[in-house]
Amino acid sequence: MSKQTPAKDVERSDQLQFEVEHETLQPEKSKETSSKTVQEEIVHERQDEPTQGLESYSLVRDRQKRQVKPPKRYGQAEMIAFALSVAQERVDMEPKTYQEAINSNEADQWVKAIQDEMDSLRKNETWELVTKPKDQKEGVDYNEIFSLVVKHNSIRLLLAFVAHEDLELDQLDVKTTFLHGELDELIYMQPPEGFGEGIKDGQVFLLKKSLYGLKQSPRQWYKRFDKYMLDIGFNRSSHDGCVYFKLTKDNMVYLLLYVDDMLVASKRILGMEIERDRSKRVLRLSQNSYISKVLSRFEMNNVKTMSTPLGQHFRLSITQAPETHEEKRFMERIPYASMVGSVMYTMVCSRPDLAYAVSMISRYMSCPGKPHWQAVKWLFQYLAGTRSLGLVYGGNSQLGTQLQGFIDTDYAGNIDTGKSLTGYAFTVFGGVVSWKANLQSVVALSTTKAEYMAMTEAVKETIWLKDITKELAMHRGKVVVYCDNQSPIHLAKNQSFNERSKHIDVRLHFVRDIIAVGEIGVGKVPTEDNPSDMLTKSLNVTKFKHCLNLINMGDC
Repeated sequence: MSKQTPAKDVERSDQLQFEVEHETLQPEKSKETSSKTVQEEIVHERQDEPTQGLESYSLVRDRQKRQVKPPKRYGQAEMIAFALSVAQERVDMEPKTYQEAINSNEADQWVKAIQDEMDSLRKNETWELVTKPKDQKEGVDYNEIFSLVVKHNSIRLLLAFVAHEDLELDQLDVKTTFLHGELDELIYMQPPEGFGEGIKDGQVFLLKKSLYGLKQSPRQWYKRFDKYMLDIGFNRSSHDGCVYFKLTKDNMVYLLLYVDDMLVASKRILGMEIERDRSKRVLRLSQNSYISKVLSRFEMNNVKTMSTPLGQHFRLSITQAPETHEEKRFMERIPYASMVGSVMYTMVCSRPDLAYAVSMISRYMSCPGKPHWQAVKWLFQYLAGTRSLGLVYGGNSQLGTQLQGFIDTDYAGNIDTGKSLTGYAFTVFGGVVSWKANLQSVVALSTTKAEYMAMTEAVKETIWLKDITKELAMHRGKVVVYCDNQSPIHLAKNQSFNERSKHIDVRLHFVRDIIAVGEIGVGKVPTEDNPSDMLTKSLNVTKFKHCLNLINMGDC
């Protein structure tokens, strides 16, 4: 027996049917005569939609929810890799093909270089002619391709030690580096353009030695170099696989490897210029030439200069992304990512003063707006006026020779997420050798937790610096990490749990164990004497220059 439909529901159903039929009969409005925006049209359509006819329907509870995907996060390693790739692409600007080389202004020099390279290949018996096989495939033609390069912190640490101890310094460059690697697989290649005479159709080169362009070439070169260094009595650092050393009673030798560059000393390495005054035991590290090339590349040479990397008025947010079609078209013409990558490489190598500004502008790489672009321009204007600014090691610095660290945070400084910014800097032998400025991974509920999280990151870096300096016979006793907030210092020194700190993650308390051992300590420093203050916020000119003096940065 079927149930009788209530009169009220029948009446509502008839009404809905009439509304739907009436709507379909309405003439379509022309786009030209409509003065409503797209947003107004969407709101109007939602208001005109017929109701569901269900008494229990709730818009908040029953509406279909969109799928929320977590944002992709990038760490410091990915940012540095991006900076290195952009820096090489934008500054070197070398020909990418044979035709570009022979048609360039330096064609004669390129032809000579190519001929020298081919002569080296023949002399080395790098190949023999065979029939062409299939393309290079992973697991068949190569397996492992990872190869180490020296850390920038290790480079600065060695230079600081060289200045302090007045050691000899030199630089070596290995010619045709990748030809020295031994191959474990059979590799075939096409003859190079311009050098195919006497080669029959279907013939290719069978490589007997490693060669440029092979995925495994850097690794094979590193393996051979590493074996050679160990065979002649050098030790490889357990904290940086590209640092080699030999210590005797009367002498010490250190060698850093970066692909084909070996630093025992140099006037220039990786775009960094080294100047030295041995009479005063002073060494200066800068990137004047690199910065000038970057400024020229982006036509920022003749601009009004600024005194700080980022103005205090900037309040950057993801909500400042382009909204209108005109704004999007304007930002598409701006080389935002390339400019950020170029200046990021400068920050990584020799400019801790740029760390906070780079941390800010690099957050909006995917969809930058005009305010973000204004911040990048400000930073380049600062670079234009400080291209000769660099790191200074040795001399009569007030920093002393001891390894020490400074930390600071900007509590809830990220407008979009409420996360805090960690900043730390480490000095030794009269100059800064390590620094960092990046967002914390979680939201801190108090300034104490934010500073405690920053202290944890700094202590991890302290352990690495302390161990490598000890291994290389540079160690100078206990390391102290300074903070301008007493609460995290108390939390690190005492096994106390209270209402304000009981929620702090256990993994952060490893700091207590490290401090209890006694080789690393924490101490209080006045805010005005904390150089890491410039790593977490925009400062006025006077305070900013004071921070530069605190870490011994100056003209080079």
